[in-house]
Amino acid sequence: MTRPWLRCGWAGLLTIATLWPGTPASGATTVEITVDDSVVEVGGELTVRLTGWPAELAIVELCGNDAARGAADCAVGAGVQTFPQPDGAATVRLPVTAPPVPCPCSVRVRDVAGTRLATTEVEVTGFAAEPPEEVEPPGELAIVDLSVRPERGWSAWFGGPVDRTILVTVRHAGGGPVADPPLTLLVGRGGHADTIAPAPDLAGVAVGEERSYEVPVELPAPALGQYLISGDLAGATFAVETEHYPWGVPTLLTGLLLVGGVGTARALRRRRAVPTPPPPHR
Repeated sequence: MTRPWLRCGWAGLLTIATLWPGTPASGATTVEITVDDSVVEVGGELTVRLTGWPAELAIVELCGNDAARGAADCAVGAGVQTFPQPDGAATVRLPVTAPPVPCPCSVRVRDVAGTRLATTEVEVTGFAAEPPEEVEPPGELAIVDLSVRPERGWSAWFGGPVDRTILVTVRHAGGGPVADPPLTLLVGRGGHADTIAPAPDLAGVAVGEERSYEVPVELPAPALGQYLISGDLAGATFAVETEHYPWGVPTLLTGLLLVGGVGTARALRRRRAVPTPPPPHR
């Protein structure tokens, strides 16, 4: 059973950590996409403007097949990432890269988990209207296993940065080989992954192969409470929860209180042990 004073201490620390500077929330609910030109050519750039996007990472991609199959129809490697302003607005310059499949084409905006999507139609010129007969469809990955492993470090005991390792296993789910799969990582406290974390370069996945990766992630200081780590690995999305409590802080405070209490008790005993001199005779 957790003692009342310890529960109060954690509540205070968690309140301080929650108020630590972070990304402001947005109350916008309607997402809109506008582009500066409805007809673009491969090799150019397209200005994409967002309004009403929540305070979370937005990934902007150019897709063929009207993005009917998701990431398999999009130029994922040429996508652009952005965080909107507090009012939900953002502007990006998207390279016009030929999508892996022919048009109808569209600009797609999504979050890392792929649960929030918005599209707008564009016409793309300068690439073959039909793919060559021998071209393999783009490779797809599927998450097979996912877990998180804590790493040891003395600073983590006192609210410093905390290291975690994401263990993710993927399986080649179809199409051609996946070379240099792009990885996007987000981390955040309290069930909201809203901060971009550095992502390592990963080895490719051959046709029919199953591969495991160890992905290091740092929880920034002050590390306290529950965290959500989400990622997008070449279109395969995942999310894992972890938690951390810096036990060194209450342990240190308890030790200081005990040392102070022992010192006070000894001082009182010494005062009681000193005999009181008798009053002088008159």
